[in-house]
Amino acid sequence: MKVTLIHAQSDSMILIIDNINELKCLFGFVPEEIEYDDEKLKQYSNNCTFLYNFKEQILNRTNHTSGVVLYSLYYWQHKYIERMHELSYSDESYEQWNFKTMEQIEYTCGKVDLALLEKIENNEI
Repeated sequence: MKVTLIHAQSDSMILIIDNINELKCLFGFVPEEIEYDDEKLKQYSNNCTFLYNFKEQILNRTNHTSGVVLYSLYYWQHKYIERMHELSYSDESYEQWNFKTMEQIEYTCGKVDLALLEKIENNEI
């Protein structure tokens, strides 16, 4: 699938970042037992797992859109991958993770907001 990138204003997109723990409690998310020694890596992994596994419940019980959930997933995946690199962990399967999420965004939303992805990747959000 070809990913179409667009330049668009992303100031109105509110990602699930600060309130993710509230949502995890609301939906009874139980964190996975992960064998990483790093707490940030565990947190980022669990946030990704939550958004991926609870997408439909989030859409049905909140006012978040599919775009918000997918761009939030992209955000947490980026944080996870970035932390993996900081710790010098290597796993090539995660390198394709965000690309697959971009494909999901395009399929679901019809386009990919390149400006928003750049802000995420430059840690401006």
